[in-house]
Amino acid sequence: MDFKRPGLANNLEGERDCALVKGGSPFWFSIFLMPMFLSLQACNGSQVAIGSHAVPSAHVGGSSGRAGASKDGEKGGGKESGSSSGKNDDQREGVIGSEYYLKVPQLGFEEAVKRYMPKRKGKSAEKSWSDYSQAADVATHADDYSSAELLLSKAIELDPKNAHLYYKRGRAKYNSLDQKSDGALLDFERAIELGERDSDAFEHLGELYYTKKEFQKALDVLSRGINESNDPRKLYRSRAPIYLSIGDKEKALSDYDTALKETPTFTRGYIMRAQLYESLGRNEEALEDYKNVAKYEREGERMDKKSVAVKLRASLLDKLGRHKEAVEVLTEGLELFQKDDELLRLRGEQFLKLKDYDKAVSDFSRSIKEEPHYAGAALEARSRAYDLMGKKNLAEADRKAALELKDRPAEKPVY
Repeated sequence: MDFKRPGLANNLEGERDCALVKGGSPFWFSIFLMPMFLSLQACNGSQVAIGSHAVPSAHVGGSSGRAGASKDGEKGGGKESGSSSGKNDDQREGVIGSEYYLKVPQLGFEEAVKRYMPKRKGKSAEKSWSDYSQAADVATHADDYSSAELLLSKAIELDPKNAHLYYKRGRAKYNSLDQKSDGALLDFERAIELGERDSDAFEHLGELYYTKKEFQKALDVLSRGINESNDPRKLYRSRAPIYLSIGDKEKALSDYDTALKETPTFTRGYIMRAQLYESLGRNEEALEDYKNVAKYEREGERMDKKSVAVKLRASLLDKLGRHKEAVEVLTEGLELFQKDDELLRLRGEQFLKLKDYDKAVSDFSRSIKEEPHYAGAALEARSRAYDLMGKKNLAEADRKAALELKDRPAEKPVY
């Protein structure tokens, strides 16, 4: 089994987005308890109403993922060799998954050198900052962030003006099991002060300021990164939810517009912009953004956001009283996710509102069959349909069955 630890950045942006668009407050450490990316108690349990029940609002993980393994170190015009485990935009989105995390035994400095620094025959025994930095890369790839920090501290001792070394040490602290966020913040600050231009440095520093509720500092560093970093595109998506945190929805919307223009495959951005449109009453634009998720979502993503967008699009149509359109959207979703019990239940709710009781009962029954241990809402919904059909005994049986599930988790996470 591969034991890993999620970095601080894994879900911050998605958590901020969800909390702020819905008007809630971030609940940071619930992130680390979520078994899956969209299986969540998002926004402190905030919900989106659809049909007669509420379903958890969409939460789509953060932008940066765990701070990646080292990139080539730089000092002036020189570079050291190194490798990167950086991921593409969607692969980097915060997905914790059902992983388990095991603390790596902490090594002393000499042990770290022995384990991670290759012996070089025929060369001077004297080691340079680059040697220690490359050894830190090896430690980072082994998820041994404590050793990486020790090795990078030695590299900094030998070359105290090397901005990239502070950045790399900041990442090691950022990802460490004991979450040395204050130390990471100081290292990222120092790296940028010395001229680091990697956009990740600005992004991570902005997120750390955000967790400390220093919103203006977060905005300032991300704005600076947009002007000075080597790849400012993702910084727009990091800055948008911070504008939301101070109530500036128009600037947040502008940043999402820019982020999506620069990276059309940033599908989580369509979901977040759609929710922002909803909060502004711009419902048709919200519906179009939910639709865009299916258009731009790439095959093979670790978590498919299409089902999220389908449910949220149907939710908005339900809110607008456009139940036939909601049925069409949910039917399209079921063509892709045939065994999704929530899509079945939500479509049943729409049939119920359209007074097509037979189809409603059929969908509720299929939903119950797919997930009998999490069928409380579907049983309650089917009982209402049976009541409307005059089938009181069946309705009472469903209500009894739903009550028997109350001692269990009432609903599995929707997404």
